[in-house]
Amino acid sequence: MSVDGSLLPLIAAMSKTHFFTGRRPIAARSTRPFLRLVLVATLIGGVAADSSWGQLEASPSKPDQAKRDQAALEIYADAANLQNGGAPDLAIEEWQKFLKQHAKHPKAAEAAHYMGVCHMQTDPP
Repeated sequence: MSVDGSLLPLIAAMSKTHFFTGRRPIAARSTRPFLRLVLVATLIGGVAADSSWGQLEASPSKPDQAKRDQAALEIYADAANLQNGGAPDLAIEEWQKFLKQHAKHPKAAEAAHYMGVCHMQTDPP
């Protein structure tokens, strides 16, 4: 089957545009506005993430935070060892120490629970 030379411009025009809307396919449209938007959003996001503008307090440095976490986990482990070793009175003191010094630690809720268990062990209902 051969294509007549007069049909070639029509075929070329149809392949570049949608037959119903007459618009170019999405891949053929300009992506510059979208790329500009992505570039601006990336730049703004990067500046906002890196700047310390608006911070009222300096965040603790990572080594300081690591030392605090290590100290908290040491107290937690001591309290758990005392509780599991059959010394609930001493464990209560360690749990209280943990909660007083590290009230916002992720394990604070567990520490409060275990302290309650120790109280139950020392004074049964």
